[in-house]
Amino acid sequence: MANGNEVVAQVTEEVVSHFAYDSGSPGATGLTLTLFTVPLGGGSTPKTLYETNMSDGGKFPTTDSFRVQALRLFLEPDATIAEVVAVGKGELVLEIGNKPYIELPLFSLNAGCGLHLTCGAATLSTVEVGAFGIADQGAVLPFGGRPLVVGEGQTFNVTLTWPVAPGDVTIWVGFDGELHRPIQ
Repeated sequence: MANGNEVVAQVTEEVVSHFAYDSGSPGATGLTLTLFTVPLGGGSTPKTLYETNMSDGGKFPTTDSFRVQALRLFLEPDATIAEVVAVGKGELVLEIGNKPYIELPLFSLNAGCGLHLTCGAATLSTVEVGAFGIADQGAVLPFGGRPLVVGEGQTFNVTLTWPVAPGDVTIWVGFDGELHRPIQ
């Protein structure tokens, strides 16, 4: 304040760590599953917080933006070995707006906590265990310090496709990142 002028900075947004997720099932014969399009409470059978935490279908609230820092994929806890193997043969495409930003095979994704399974067989002497990668919080697909940005009101979705139906298994896709929103 040497010259008598005062500079006042006003903070208008807060940044919070956030995990955005959505889930669905391709059904017994489905070859495609599109996620992040039906919000919490939406759909023919309303989605619950167990299934999604998206308040708007296909976008974050109009005043919010999201910086995606890592991607996770995981299955319902009671998935069978055959379902895990079939899901791994699929592909994932993340679109922001109308542009694909990530395109990769599902076998290359880790959940960092969930895409592993233990199934008890009919007898106690046999247990099947299947895993994609390492079941560790750090074992995710990070974006190397360059997050993908979903801007205010911008649409996005994740589409999973398979050459052969993986079965009626529930699949979650989640994004680790930062939610930027106005201060309340």
